[in-house]
Amino acid sequence: MRKLALCMMIAALGCSGDDTGDGGTGGGAGAAGATGGSGGTGASGGAGGTGGIQVTGGTGATGGAGGSGDDAGLDGGQDAGHDAGQQTTRCVAPTTNASSGNTCPAAGTMPSIKATEIAMGLTRPIYVLAAPGDATRLFVVEREGQIKIIDRMNGNAVLSPAFATVPMLLSSGVGSGGGEQGLLGMAFHPDYPTDPRFFVHYTDSNGDTMVRSFEVSSADPNLADLSKGGPIVAVPQPESNHNGGTITFGPDGCLYVGLGDGGSGNDPHGAIGNGQNLDITNAVTGQDPRLGKILRFDVDAPTTGAPGNLAGAGIPHIWDYGIRNPWRFSFDRQTGDLYIGDVGQDAREEVNVEAKGTGKLNYGWKITEGTVCRPGGGACVMTGLTPPVDEYLHGGGDDCIVGGYVYRGTNIPALQGFYLFADNGSSKNVRAFVWDGAGRCNDETVVLTPQLTNISGDITSFGEDSSGELYITSFGPAGTDGRLYRLEMD
Repeated sequence: MRKLALCMMIAALGCSGDDTGDGGTGGGAGAAGATGGSGGTGASGGAGGTGGIQVTGGTGATGGAGGSGDDAGLDGGQDAGHDAGQQTTRCVAPTTNASSGNTCPAAGTMPSIKATEIAMGLTRPIYVLAAPGDATRLFVVEREGQIKIIDRMNGNAVLSPAFATVPMLLSSGVGSGGGEQGLLGMAFHPDYPTDPRFFVHYTDSNGDTMVRSFEVSSADPNLADLSKGGPIVAVPQPESNHNGGTITFGPDGCLYVGLGDGGSGNDPHGAIGNGQNLDITNAVTGQDPRLGKILRFDVDAPTTGAPGNLAGAGIPHIWDYGIRNPWRFSFDRQTGDLYIGDVGQDAREEVNVEAKGTGKLNYGWKITEGTVCRPGGGACVMTGLTPPVDEYLHGGGDDCIVGGYVYRGTNIPALQGFYLFADNGSSKNVRAFVWDGAGRCNDETVVLTPQLTNISGDITSFGEDSSGELYITSFGPAGTDGRLYRLEMD
């Protein structure tokens, strides 16, 4: 049985291999329902689904009903406790650029960088981000359910108490105990602080996927108000691994959610697997057309499809499909292009890149792994599949990709336009390439690892601050030895 470093020690990603022992047990007969929200005075919250909870909101519309075991945990109701009139950003149909990508640097360009440790003593940090326009704080997401603030104006001190402790996780531990479960992602609304909502992606006590909103406290911006917010989507998980992780807003104002293929190995959920499934829901076989996808939501109307999603599918939320486990993906803040780090099976890790607003692409899983037919996968017809822009083979400590960001900061001019990504394995390899709209510039990927040897533990994620500077989170076997690094010019 292949167990990679992440799954053995810190287990935050979907790096498990090709047997059912990597998966474990996911949700029960049906997913836990999405949390039912409640509205303002006199309004009642929607019913929480099986195993769900009911949260009282502030002024706003009545929360919709959560999913239930009987309906396989389908989409929850509207986001509750929020006045949509506060917003200026709306989820709209995507637009494309006349030209995508970047100007190519000279062949062999090797930016000189270093990693500066700015915080330590974190507990299994798996993501870092900043609120829009906020240059004073960073928010570190810890897998076991806490979100902590790094005070950049006070020597990068970790503030206490934590910004949030998500009770749905901590009440029963992390999901059903699976290493790839827990609090996996976070995003602020693009209109923050005018719109106080932030969104989290986590696995609930049944091991099922939940995406929902909370709000930043009106009394203290360093604390979350967990009594407000509402569900976006609930998805049953047949296994404990391959839960994806990233949620982020795109340049079109829509929320993008990455979900893995349902776990185990080789996507055994029906004949074509979840990655290629666009129509069928079957709880017995673990089939769900939302798994193995990048989903796209209008957070103000999450049960309906966002404008411009894939047409003709069985559900209205699909943006991209044929994906195995998109642990980390991101948008280039300058061009709007989407970069997806997709965790491979036994042989290859890949980066998929799509020009702004294109989407609706089939990236091949489980027909292909990277650019080749999946071993033992039977018929392999590549017509209509979109190959990765970059891939690398397992070996030498490489075995689990961690997608990153295109650098758009100002402190490292030579790094401008490079997409950085890493591997969670023992190699700690950090790589970078520049995409010119058609492929990698000069058909090359540079390895930056020799400049970053001071990073302790395994790399779990990249993050970006409000100015486009990049950060790395990591932790080792103890879990409590988590660290945060800022990339700087050497």
